[in-house]
Amino acid sequence: MKKIEIIAEIANAHQGDADIAIEIANKAIDANCDIIKFQIYTADDLLTPSHSRYSHFKKQSFSKKQWEYIFKNINSNNIKIYADIFGNESLEIAKNLNIDGFKIHFSDLLNIPLLKKISSIGKTILIGSGGGTLEEISFAIETIKKNRTKKFKIILLHGFQAYPTFIEDTNLDRLKKFKELFKNIETGISDHVSGDSIFSSILPMMAIPYGISCVEKHVTVNRSKKGVDYYSSMDCNDFHDFVSNFRIAEKSIGKSNIYSKEEINYRKTVKKKWVFNKKMKKGDLVTENDIIMKRHESDDKNLDFQMILNKKLLFDVAENSIVSLNQFM
Repeated sequence: MKKIEIIAEIANAHQGDADIAIEIANKAIDANCDIIKFQIYTADDLLTPSHSRYSHFKKQSFSKKQWEYIFKNINSNNIKIYADIFGNESLEIAKNLNIDGFKIHFSDLLNIPLLKKISSIGKTILIGSGGGTLEEISFAIETIKKNRTKKFKIILLHGFQAYPTFIEDTNLDRLKKFKELFKNIETGISDHVSGDSIFSSILPMMAIPYGISCVEKHVTVNRSKKGVDYYSSMDCNDFHDFVSNFRIAEKSIGKSNIYSKEEINYRKTVKKKWVFNKKMKKGDLVTENDIIMKRHESDDKNLDFQMILNKKLLFDVAENSIVSLNQFM
C-alpha cells in the first residue's frame, strides 16, 4: 500500500501574523507531516469590497514580501509545500514561491481561466469538493485534464468546513462514490471535525480503507486561545501524536492475499487436526465415530475427512494419534 500523505493545513490560524505562520509550519514539520499547506489569497481576489467579510480577509492576508519572508524561514527539509489559490494575484505569488502543488477551492470549480492557468503549470492539483455538485466537480476535472501540458496528480478532496463539521455530516461513503465516478483520480479527505473531539484523530483513520492518498488536518499553535480557524484545528503537540498514530493505523490495511508470519504461526498453533478418539486394531473399519478434531502439534497436513471414512487400518493406532493416509488400505 502506498504511503498516505498527511497535509498540515495552516489556513488562517496565523491570524495575519507572518511569524505565527512560520511557527505553525515548523512545528507541523517537526510532527513529521508530509506536506505543509497555506492559503494564499488577497481580499480583492476573494470577494468584493462591499462584502461583509472583506475587512476580515484583508487583515488575514499577506503581501508578496511577507510570503517570501515566511518561506525563507520555514525549515523545509525537503518537505512539500502546497497552497490554496483563490485568484490571479494569489497564483502569481505562489508561482514565484515555487509551490509544489495547488488546491482549488470548490467555489472556483467553474472558474475556467483560473483552472487553465493552474493546469498549465504542471504540478499536483487538489480539488476541494465540499459544497460542489458532481457536475461541477466533473467539469473541473475535465477542464484540468484538457489544459495540462503534462501528466500530474489530480486529487479529489472530500470534506467541508462547518466550524466545525459534525461527525454525522462527514459522509465518508462519498469517497467510494468518487472512486466509482472518477476513474484514475486519487481521493483524499479534508477533515473538519472539532479539534478537541476524539474523532479529530479517529475520522481520518476511518477513511484509510477507502483508498485515500492524502489526509488534510488543520493545525494551530494553541487552540485554547480560540483564534481564527481554531474550530477544527489540532494543537501542534496533538498533531504530532496524530501523525504517529495514523502511521500505525495505516499498517492495518496490509494486503488482501498475503498472510503474515505471525498469522501462519497462529494457524499452525491453533488449527485442529483429525485424531483417533480411541485405540484401534489393524483391519478395523474407521467410521465417523472413530475420529475427532483436536489441536495437535504434529506437522502433518490435515486430510480430507471423506478420504478415510469406511477404510481399513493397515496397523494398530493409539488414542489421540494423528490420522494420516498412510494408515489405510
